[in-house]
Amino acid sequence: MNKVLPPSLTCIFIFLLSLGTGYSADNHDNEGVVGEGHEHTPLEDEMSAIGKAWRQVKRGARKPENNADTAKIVETILVHVEKSMEYVPMMTEDVLEADRDAFVEAYLREMGVFMASLKELHAAFKADDNAKANALIAQLDEHRKMSHGEFRPPEDH
Repeated sequence: MNKVLPPSLTCIFIFLLSLGTGYSADNHDNEGVVGEGHEHTPLEDEMSAIGKAWRQVKRGARKPENNADTAKIVETILVHVEKSMEYVPMMTEDVLEADRDAFVEAYLREMGVFMASLKELHAAFKADDNAKANALIAQLDEHRKMSHGEFRPPEDH
């Protein structure tokens, strides 16, 4: 037999649950905020999407029978890389004003190198050349580590 809580108890129950989950009716006021003192940015959204898809690519590279699907995931990454080139890294505001243009140019150059390598990776998957794909993945991983060291705040590593 199911019992229904009286409305006043239901409200109290929902309130108590919200305390444990951090949910509130006006929780949307915190959209765009990640951690203390850190505003969430569109570039972070793009980079997060790239990171998630990149993990899928690395898993897919282990299974040559999935090359067509993995190539599609690389296409998705390319879209996010292109979109991420519309933004500047958060660290830009920490760079001396005189050096900012050069910093942004370096970021865009590195993203361009990343994009060119991703296009090679896409072609390797399309050609069922997993040896080349795996070599490119290793190269891209190294490039990613180097670029994150230059353009990403240390607390985000």
